Amino acid sequence: MIIDIHIQGIPCRARVTYYRKEDSPVLTGPMDHADPGSPVEIEFDVMNMRGARAVWLERKMTVADRAVIEQQIIAAFKQERADAQESLAEGGGY
Repeated sequence: MIIDIHIQGIPCRARVTYYRKEDSPVLTGPMDHADPGSPVEIEFDVMNMRGARAVWLERKMTVADRAVIEQQIIAAFKQERADAQESLAEGGGY
């Protein structure tokens, strides 16, 4: 997945290289079977608007930039999942 983003106000793109959605904690049953879950994991490459890797721009990325980009990626995956479910509900398929 590739999405349009901004780093320090500079338009660019993020190519998601790894995404694992959050696992919810399991708190039912005996405590020795409880599972604290795990947070979402995201890895991405920063590219310029032409699609070339932009390592120099990755170095400019702040913690706040990364947090915003990760939220945009999570939202994009949720939207993609919702669109797929809607398509299947309407009789679409593979």
